[in-house]
Amino acid sequence: MAAYVVAVLMRVAQGLATVALVTAAGLMAPAVEAGDFSIMQVVAITLESVLGFVMAWIVFTIF
Repeated sequence: MAAYVVAVLMRVAQGLATVALVTAAGLMAPAVEAGDFSIMQVVAITLESVLGFVMAWIVFTIF
């Protein structure tokens, strides 16, 4: 859930999609590395951050 929130906040704050996604990934990477996550959990965290980016994009295009 944290990756999703970070991705949405970065997208809203920066406005640029690619920069927001890379920044969110950079902010979440140390937390993911420090955690004892399985491969599938890392995949879920990655998809979570991408979903945050996509949902923010949908909201921006609608409004």
